[in-house]
Amino acid sequence: MKLLRLSMMVGIALWAGGCGGGGSESSLEAAGSEGEGEDPGVEGEAEAEAEAEAEGEGEAEAESEGGSSVGFAGAQDFGLFRAIVEDGGIPAPSTLDSAGFFAEHWLEMPPPECGGNLCLHGMLGVAANMMNGANCTLLRLGLNTPIETADIPETPKNLVVVLDRSGSMNDAGKIEYAREGLKLLVDALDPDDRLGLVLYSTGAELVRAIEPVDDPEAVKALIDGILASGTTNVYDGLDLGFQTLADVADLEHQNRVIFVSDGLPTAGETSTEAILEMAFDWAAEGLALTTVGVGTDFGIDLMRSLAEYGSGNFYFVDDAPALEEVFVDELDYFTQAIATDVSIFVENGESYFAAETFGTHLWEPYGDGGVKIRLPSLFIARRESDDSGATGRRGGGGTLLVEMLPLAGEAEDPGSVAAVSMDFRYAGEEALQTQELEVRYEQPPGTSLPDGAWTEIAESSLDMRKAFVMLNIFAALRRASEAAAWGGDVTTAYGILQQIEPGVDDWLDAYPDDDIDADHELILKLMINLLEAGAGDPGPVEEDPWEED
Repeated sequence: MKLLRLSMMVGIALWAGGCGGGGSESSLEAAGSEGEGEDPGVEGEAEAEAEAEAEGEGEAEAESEGGSSVGFAGAQDFGLFRAIVEDGGIPAPSTLDSAGFFAEHWLEMPPPECGGNLCLHGMLGVAANMMNGANCTLLRLGLNTPIETADIPETPKNLVVVLDRSGSMNDAGKIEYAREGLKLLVDALDPDDRLGLVLYSTGAELVRAIEPVDDPEAVKALIDGILASGTTNVYDGLDLGFQTLADVADLEHQNRVIFVSDGLPTAGETSTEAILEMAFDWAAEGLALTTVGVGTDFGIDLMRSLAEYGSGNFYFVDDAPALEEVFVDELDYFTQAIATDVSIFVENGESYFAAETFGTHLWEPYGDGGVKIRLPSLFIARRESDDSGATGRRGGGGTLLVEMLPLAGEAEDPGSVAAVSMDFRYAGEEALQTQELEVRYEQPPGTSLPDGAWTEIAESSLDMRKAFVMLNIFAALRRASEAAAWGGDVTTAYGILQQIEPGVDDWLDAYPDDDIDADHELILKLMINLLEAGAGDPGPVEEDPWEED
């Protein structure tokens, strides 16, 4: 079976201007500006109505205007990147993923008033970017549902845990983390849930048939007795887990494999393509996959891709709070899909070109300058506000950002940025649903107004601006990690972060936000790590330091 290509393209515009080039203070002020007195002519089909109906002053803490945000398959955190920074290291570029980064940020959405249980929204931000002041035209695609998190049905679960017990799991306490997480999972199960357990190393073994957990203490004693040794046969372990689940899977249960590993195959079938194809084939049969990476030296690319291909989520755990968050708090959310087979088509207007998509790897060019995004399944997100609270930052929901590069030349309708459509099926249904909208910008393409131009989600809402700031921070972290890892240039890496840090700090002074504050602390810590690694004074920064890209 041909797999959907995982697009790993690096957008040229991101580093040659566009939405993530070099830096200027004025662009940071634009990102936080309310834009009062401007009539920028930004339009989105659902958002124009939401803005017109918004009343009252914004609250200090933004909350959902009814309904819930929606997340989708793939990374649900960027915990490995954070852990390496917190340990004093400099993370490799592969540890930073836009889907995982965005999932740790909660963004406000327009009310889900499309008439169905899944609503697509198109929002636009046009401003000078936070690194060199070049125009950034950013299309945000959001998904939400009128279903409240409290109204999620209590559907029983068929779960098969596939646990890596190979020798590498002895390193850095990985097997201990895995055992503790599984015991938390056992305690979180409901009486109607069923649990099976597959262990694998050089080979694979079913040590507990899938059945209800009538004696939790006996199951936890079984888990406590798991020892790690041998090589890592990922393929056979996953295959046995899926076969075990397939024997009992039915429509009355949520059917899912939870794969816990350091993700480094060393035995049996080690081909990444073969492993991903196997997960893809089982997902097509309705069996989903969640992957949990443990430790700071696991194979993140495989674990992340397995989740994307397997219609599931990827998490990273390296401490007790993360175990609680993943194996308990997220359990009822990542196991229940509300929609499947989702395809989003962005057809660019004739004055724009879709340069890069952020928030998923499952995208590819479409038509003459557009993009097609494939989301195997959608889930209700756990967080309901921008306050991450005691339960952590995971669960913010999925965000898709598409950089729309303005093109020179005459156009019949220069105000059309993109026509967006979505096809999908509600979970458990065969009927194909469709939604459509258009996003417009009535200023000349490539024009950045002094205060920026933004789709207003609600009165006093900053969340389109927050998305803009979030992407710029991600771009700076990515470019800094690339400079340090690929070129060994810690001084340039430091200079990139030095460029963006003051503006992020200023934005937070004006608009306090838990998520962006955590990002700011991460930037500061990584700058310290780069200095300790030998970074010097970067000197004057060129207006566009990556023009050659």
